[in-house]
Amino acid sequence: MTHAPRADPGAAAPRPAVGVVLVGGASSRMGTDKAAMTLRGRPWAGLVADALRGARMSILFAGRAPADAIPGCGSGAWLSDLPDLAKTGPLAGILSAARAEPAADLFVVACDHPALTSDAVEWLLRVAAARPDSAVVGAMLDRPLPTFALYRRAFFATAEASRVRRNHGHSLTRAADDAGAHWEAPPAALAPALASANTPEELAKLRGLSPSRR
Repeated sequence: MTHAPRADPGAAAPRPAVGVVLVGGASSRMGTDKAAMTLRGRPWAGLVADALRGARMSILFAGRAPADAIPGCGSGAWLSDLPDLAKTGPLAGILSAARAEPAADLFVVACDHPALTSDAVEWLLRVAAARPDSAVVGAMLDRPLPTFALYRRAFFATAEASRVRRNHGHSLTRAADDAGAHWEAPPAALAPALASANTPEELAKLRGLSPSRR
């Protein structure tokens, strides 16, 4: 991945056609379904969707069948991962969404970013507007967050080809590397909005509580 100076924060943001909330995965480290966990009375998947809607996007919940839709997430289509994409982690949800929306760029966010704000989404859109890369990825602590990213159509073709070349054993991070994705850290004021929680300890930190007070 490449890393370059931050884009002009005053530049106009484009509008991707579809915001994708990743709601699949086993949530094994958390021990419970992260997408359905609540913060401020709302499911995490719904909070992420709200942030994307605030940036004027339509919503697709990827990784879960319509019959398993989580109440309280608001409007949006629910899409199961396609069978041929099994065992590819978050990439399964992204490529399933890309096949369902063959003309759209996708702004992808995992459900474990419940503190996400529309301001953070708009920031990454402005970064992407200034760059030609097939994928523009947020970053925290000098590491990319490929589950907070804008993926353009060129990325999906590269990811599909490299997935087959690697005998279907392919990760999202590796796909972003293969595509030469650009990654960039947010301004300090927006960094808390990119916080994620994959374990009970990270959840306690996100909530500002000690584990014993959960």
